[in-house]
Amino acid sequence: MNNNINEKSAPLKIEEIDPKIFSVSGKRIFAFIIDVFVSYCIAGVVAFFNGYYNVLNLESDWSYTIFFFVFYFAYNIVSQIQYRTTLGKYLCGIVVVNEEGLPPTNAQIFLREFIGKIVFFFFLSIIWIIIWVLNKQRRAIHDNIGSTYVVNLHLLPHHKKRKHLIPAAVVATLCVVLYSGLLVYGYISGEQVWNNEISASVMKQLESNNYGSAEQILKKAENKEPNNPEVLMMLGLLYEGTDKYDLAKEYFTKAFKANPPVAIGHTILVSLGSVYLIEKDYKNAADFFQTAINYPGADADTYYYLALCRAYTGNKLEALNAAKQALNLNPDHQLAKDLIKVMGESF
Repeated sequence: MNNNINEKSAPLKIEEIDPKIFSVSGKRIFAFIIDVFVSYCIAGVVAFFNGYYNVLNLESDWSYTIFFFVFYFAYNIVSQIQYRTTLGKYLCGIVVVNEEGLPPTNAQIFLREFIGKIVFFFFLSIIWIIIWVLNKQRRAIHDNIGSTYVVNLHLLPHHKKRKHLIPAAVVATLCVVLYSGLLVYGYISGEQVWNNEISASVMKQLESNNYGSAEQILKKAENKEPNNPEVLMMLGLLYEGTDKYDLAKEYFTKAFKANPPVAIGHTILVSLGSVYLIEKDYKNAADFFQTAINYPGADADTYYYLALCRAYTGNKLEALNAAKQALNLNPDHQLAKDLIKVMGESF
């Protein structure tokens, strides 16, 4: 695509042009809003289809926040280099130029859009506002760092007629529509999509040991659906993994009372038994493991933990029966074999 400004024109100091060329305050704000919104939607669509972003819970997902900022910087840099403008600036009729009123170099664009905006976003936002209000050219911190100006395009004496960014506008519009559709679909589809998204987000956080972020996501989910057994169970698993056993038992109990599906019910019972086993409350642990084996899907591990609890409470015969049942389900279960040997029996 051709540049919006004729780069072969004779240099002209920007200060020598009509002062009205700098009357862009309102346009800059609108352009910024457009560019942020477009970046937000495109980044959301990309992240959603990569499976780690919960579109219904934007603010609690730090991985998405980081991804958005990276994408926003890339969007601005690539747009400026490729088209000498962004979609927001194009629609508002403004453009970034150097001190001669010509397109900035790639180095200037990088300094302005990356280094300058990092300084703006994370360190000197208030100072930037003061500088922006006081200087006549309405130059922001990132303009000063990149040696650039933002001006009204039509007042540049050597500008070319703007070319339409039709492909970019079409892609941006499609992403905005698609992203809006994802939000609507998530709310209409209800619990199953919500749970799948929560699970994906929480698992990402747990894999990165971001327990605080995982808890934040799940607590928001609990506020939305306080009787959702999967959400309650996942909170229990989170607290069990962070050694908060009282909270783990509380949430596992809530989850079981919420009439969970059979598969989830089995997991909850085993998890409750595991917490009591860790606390060396072998009687209560055995009760939960005993109940769990009556559920479809009971595996060798469940029988082994039941055997271990029976052994600790002195019920040798019941312990042996449970350990041997574990071996029936999994003949290679080494822990069950070891337990039987400890009790002086053969298998």
